[in-house]
Amino acid sequence: MSSLRTMRQNCFLGMFVVGALTGVLQRYWGNGATALDLGVAVLGVFMAGFFGGFAGFFLINLQRSVRGKEPNTGAADDGMLLGAFAGALVALIGQLVFSSHMPTALGNAAGAFVGGFLGAFPDEYLPGFFRLFFREGRPLPHTDSE
Repeated sequence: MSSLRTMRQNCFLGMFVVGALTGVLQRYWGNGATALDLGVAVLGVFMAGFFGGFAGFFLINLQRSVRGKEPNTGAADDGMLLGAFAGALVALIGQLVFSSHMPTALGNAAGAFVGGFLGAFPDEYLPGFFRLFFREGRPLPHTDSE
């Protein structure tokens, strides 16, 4: 399995774990929490992350269309996945550290939305960067100008 595929898989599973952890913590600290919090938190993080990515793709393509450029197909979702995972994780840690109340699924969903939104912007540049970064066992090509 390639390292790039492993990174994508880990970000996807990381979104699941962060959402599940939020649901468990919300249930543990209990203030009126129900048994459905685990599912709602996981689903909220996934949906918000992907809606944030969609909004980012839409806005960047709208901006490209207004400027007269060809719209980007958005075939690579590496930045969106990485951003949604990082946004949800930062939101959970921020709520645990800075909030006097329990962490909420809404806060994590907002973090995943913002992360997915911001992660969608460099979509045209990230696939090439990640392919260079995760090149396995092969030296990077170089040219001798001498």
